[in-house]
Amino acid sequence: MIKKCKICGQEFNAISSNHLYCDNCRYGKCSQCGKRFLIKPKAKKIQKFCSKECHNKSLIGRKLSKDVIAKIANANRGRKTGEFVKCAECGNVVYKYPRDMDRKRGVRKFCSRECFVKFKKRDASPKRNNKGKEKKWKINVYKKDDYTCWICGQKGKDLEAHHLKSWSKYPKLRFDINNGMTLCKFCHKIYTDYGVN
Repeated sequence: MIKKCKICGQEFNAISSNHLYCDNCRYGKCSQCGKRFLIKPKAKKIQKFCSKECHNKSLIGRKLSKDVIAKIANANRGRKTGEFVKCAECGNVVYKYPRDMDRKRGVRKFCSRECFVKFKKRDASPKRNNKGKEKKWKINVYKKDDYTCWICGQKGKDLEAHHLKSWSKYPKLRFDINNGMTLCKFCHKIYTDYGVN
């Protein structure tokens, strides 16, 4: 298939319909680092840079003309802009972009990751903060009941510790050994209000 090169205008024998440049023009010189690079056969525009890094470096310190600045301003006119939000942890006021405000979990209320972590640790659910205590409580309940289900008498495997008085309604009795009994998984689901609260 004979094609016309988009750079030099000479005719060349193209291997596929995607090739737009002759073999002499397929290599370009990077405007930023000066390195020789292979132009992609499907490229619609002539590449000036060998990589995105070189392209980004070329933009540093570049001054835009007043016409270009006016065009950008007109294109952005009427778009949503961000807003200032007070950090829920430290109280600092920070600017949040629309992309940060429209997340599924709601408005991002924190100025930094550190503030978010502090807030989560302080206001997290009691179960998340007391995993070590809960584990010790379960082991002590199992020992008290000799690793045996109270209802069916199954011993040793698939056991769960059940709170006699609700975890949420009686926070003072959460880790009291006398507020717990050992049940197997089956009895726990069938004979208790398992998963209701």
